[in-house]
Amino acid sequence: MAVVGALVLVGSSRAEAQEIDWATAEANCIVTYESHWDPSAYNPRSGAAGLGQFLYSTWMTTPYGQEGYSRYNAYANHAAVVWMIRQGRSREFVTHTLCE
Repeated sequence: MAVVGALVLVGSSRAEAQEIDWATAEANCIVTYESHWDPSAYNPRSGAAGLGQFLYSTWMTTPYGQEGYSRYNAYANHAAVVWMIRQGRSREFVTHTLCE
């Protein structure tokens, strides 16, 4: 069993768990810098909202925005950050250089 953050993988080595969970680790870092884990965070200058501080237009390009989830839904927002990282879109987060 390997434990990485809150992720527990039974029957996996720590190295395998780290490889599997690299996007979640980067997402956690981005969320820490973007919103300090406050799902109701809102930037009045840009209109960015939620854990990952998504602009509405960016949010709507994610599967979670397209499915109708709110940017303030913590689960959907974090999952969208992970999805964007896996799609090679981490540069769209202002803080990505602090987390690579």
